[in-house]
Amino acid sequence: MNNEEVKQALVAGKPVIYFVPLVGDVRYDRVSAVIYRIINGELAVTAELEDRKGRSTATVRIDRLRFENKEDKENGAEICNPDGV
Repeated sequence: MNNEEVKQALVAGKPVIYFVPLVGDVRYDRVSAVIYRIINGELAVTAELEDRKGRSTATVRIDRLRFENKEDKENGAEICNPDGV
């Protein structure tokens, strides 16, 4: 995702997929925040993702994030849930 897409995801509140190297695609319930930081003089944008039960979050790079699509639902992307439920 780019900056505009992650803002759209925040407003829409729909599930997103985050690609984790060596693990694969992980589904999160929604983007709960967009975070802007200055790192080494450069603007860095990250997203805070909320799991499906709203009990945990992950802060991730937006370049590995995408909207959930029909193929993700059919292929059963791993659902992020720390309890394994």
